[in-house]
Amino acid sequence: MSSAPISTDQFTVHAFGGPTALFEYGGLRFMTDPTFDEPGDYPRPDGRFLTKTTPSACLLYTS
Repeated sequence: MSSAPISTDQFTVHAFGGPTALFEYGGLRFMTDPTFDEPGDYPRPDGRFLTKTTPSACLLYTS
């Protein structure tokens, strides 16, 4: 049985606060944020609300 090759690529993470982060790997970028919506109350299916208190920390644009 052969083993999988080991990658030596760097995995870069930029944390912007809260749940917002940018992961860079192999020339690809992945941005995480549950919502890019404005702060406010957002209803859940169970009748309760989630409250976003601050806007997203950063918006990135690439060309």
